[in-house]
Amino acid sequence: MKKYVEKWDWSDNQNLENVRLVAGNSHPELAKSIADELGIKLIDCGISYFSNTETRIKPTAQANETFRGKSVFILQTGGADKSEESMREFNQHRSVNDHVMELLLLMDACRRGGCSDITLLVPCYPYARQDKKDTSRAPISASVIAKLLQSQGVDRIICLDLHNSCIQGLFTDPFRRCCDNLFPTKVLREWLMNNVFKTNIVGDPLYTDKFIVIAPDTGAAEKVEKVAGYLGLDFLTMNKVRDYNTNNKVKKIQLQCAPEMLVGHTPHDFLRGRTAIIVDDMADTCGTVVAAIEKLMSYGAEGCIVAVTHGILSGPALERIEKCDGLKLLITSDSLPQRKNVQKCSKIRVYSIAKYMAEVVRRTISNKSFSTLIANNE
Repeated sequence: MKKYVEKWDWSDNQNLENVRLVAGNSHPELAKSIADELGIKLIDCGISYFSNTETRIKPTAQANETFRGKSVFILQTGGADKSEESMREFNQHRSVNDHVMELLLLMDACRRGGCSDITLLVPCYPYARQDKKDTSRAPISASVIAKLLQSQGVDRIICLDLHNSCIQGLFTDPFRRCCDNLFPTKVLREWLMNNVFKTNIVGDPLYTDKFIVIAPDTGAAEKVEKVAGYLGLDFLTMNKVRDYNTNNKVKKIQLQCAPEMLVGHTPHDFLRGRTAIIVDDMADTCGTVVAAIEKLMSYGAEGCIVAVTHGILSGPALERIEKCDGLKLLITSDSLPQRKNVQKCSKIRVYSIAKYMAEVVRRTISNKSFSTLIANNE
């Protein structure tokens, strides 16, 4: 066992005088928090909408401010905004597509303003789940997004927990259009240690005998095994058989584990006395999440915690979360706006990635490695 001490190794704010932080309307709260962490001003881009729903970019920065020769960071995340505030301020609800268009226009404005380079901060990559041609005559929508961004001359794009890391390969110029896929595992671990495990010792028996980490499918097994290692916990893998004729529908769920884990237990009580922590990249309508929890509860789990990077939580998600007795908490980052979800659902908890993303900006500017931003066992 070792004492839990986060080694963030935060850099100083050197070279930030040449940085301009710009944001679309997808997540102004996160953009402001990142700017505060960096100690710089968030540029007002004056994004509005015509009555026919066209997007208008009209920067309202002071006349003596300029993009010319500056390193521009643009924050835009792949979420929709169906809030009452959106309707009051813009007279429309904004979709993922609206935010993609905003991003393209912002990039064009910055290029025409003479910036030296553009780095996109896109915590939740839009259309990330449509990353392959899985039926006849289907598009690869994640590839279309990559082509659109590259058409506007993006120099670098930084994402968190891509649904499929192969999306990085869609950015085809390794000398200019680089895509980084980062994992805010340190931030999640810090939150769990402080708020769930209540200890600063990694591998403390006070919590290791009470919790187990679950990979929701075989594709996530390798990543989730690493997360379990960071937390000092055992892990299991679930195998989901999907019905691809119906959105978000799973036909069957199986649990896979090493035979030694069954010693002294029957197959239906070997999770007895443990809380299962399901770790995934995103939660949307939460239909498959609820199905997974029901399966884990049938194996004797005390309860379940769901930890995701992207809490999309659309449609019936909040109602399903509240009605699922086995679900104790759903933990998500603020890669997408969560204020309204927290107000409506008592089980949702949020950890902020603002400090993490601010450090990403610092390291990009100073040409430092991202590797120590990913949790390790040191």
